[in-house]
Amino acid sequence: MNAWTLPIDAGAVHTLSWVLIHFLWQGMAIGAVYALAGAWSILLLVKNPFGEHGLLDRMKGEVIAVANSDLALTAGTFGVVIVALFLFQKEFMLVSFDRDMAVSLKKNVLGWDALLFVLIGLTISMSVLSVGPLVTFGFLLLPALTAHQLANTMRQFAVLASVIGGVAAFVGFYIAYRWDLPVGPTDVALLGLLYRVAILIKKLLLERASAR
Repeated sequence: MNAWTLPIDAGAVHTLSWVLIHFLWQGMAIGAVYALAGAWSILLLVKNPFGEHGLLDRMKGEVIAVANSDLALTAGTFGVVIVALFLFQKEFMLVSFDRDMAVSLKKNVLGWDALLFVLIGLTISMSVLSVGPLVTFGFLLLPALTAHQLANTMRQFAVLASVIGGVAAFVGFYIAYRWDLPVGPTDVALLGLLYRVAILIKKLLLERASAR
């Protein structure tokens, strides 16, 4: 990969994410950022003689082939993100869920928004560079969507999403190893199956509640 592709690709994704999150609906933003990030990746890699050969591996995510240097960089980045989220969790929660109260308390809403989006963008960028967009967006969205079907509080939602993601990663790895499948797509497919099961469970619970 050429030296200039990394900053251009990361900068483009960050810029597009910021614009879309501020000016479009959330669902449209997620899909558009994914599509545009993929387009940027293809356009930048096509000029590299080895880019097209490794593009499929990058897109599907070679989880078990991640280099030690990439793993260390990703772990260090996630450590910084976790510390920041822990230190400023009250401010992030206030700005995200009660903006009017944050404004009345004279909080720097735009500043906290910017910091939160930087942390999110940094997490997504490092994940995409390490394991590819398929695994990144699969684990970013599907555990949360699954937990949303079953959780009643924010704490339950956060804990359940984390547990679902962790269990799916280990179980998916075992399935991929047992049947000689690519790990990334197997994990994401398993998460999709769990999401479908969660929808059916919620539907069943609602039907029982309405029958009483």
